[in-house]
Amino acid sequence: MSTLGLAYRAARFLAAALALLTVVGLSAPRSHAASCPGAGTVTSAGNAFIAAAARNTAAAFSSALARHTDTRSAALFALGQYRKDLPRARQGEFLSGAHAFMARFLLRYSGPFRTQRDLIIESCRGALIETSLGGRSKMVWRLTGGRIRDVRVSGVWLSIQLRSKFTGIIRRNDGKVDALLDFLRSGSN
Repeated sequence: MSTLGLAYRAARFLAAALALLTVVGLSAPRSHAASCPGAGTVTSAGNAFIAAAARNTAAAFSSALARHTDTRSAALFALGQYRKDLPRARQGEFLSGAHAFMARFLLRYSGPFRTQRDLIIESCRGALIETSLGGRSKMVWRLTGGRIRDVRVSGVWLSIQLRSKFTGIIRRNDGKVDALLDFLRSGSN
C-alpha cells in the first residue's frame, strides 16, 4: 500500500474516531443523575425549593417541605435528649410549629438561591446525593424512603442546626419543653 493510501486510511480512522467521540460526548449526561437512584427526588425537591425562593414566602417553603421532606423525623430528631419530655398530647402542636419554623428558616436564608436555576447532581453515595447550583453552592442531601431527610449547606447539616436551636431553648429554660412550644408558637426564628 502506498504512503498516500495509508495516510487516507489513517485520516478516515481519525475522522471516524472523532465522530464517535463527538457523539458519545454529546449524549453523555452532564451530571451523575443517570447513575443515581435518588436523583429524581433531589431534583424535584431542589426545583421546588428554588421556586419557593423565587416566590419569597414562608408559605411557598412550607408547601415544598410538605411535598418533599420528612419534617416529622427532622423535628423529632431536633428534640434530642428532650424528646421523651414532649407530651404525646402536644406532639401535633410541636410538629406543626417545627414545620413552620423550618419554612421561615429556609425563607430567611434563601437569598442566594433566588436567581439560581440549574441544580446539578455531582455525585451519589447511597442515600447521600451531592448537588450544586450552577456549578457553585455545593449541597449534600440525605434521603430516606424517597423523601429528603436532611440537607447540608456550607458544611452544616440542617438537622444539627435545628437540634442546637431547639435543645438550647429548652436547656436555657430549665429543661422545660413548654418553652420551646411557646417559642415555636411565637413565630420567631
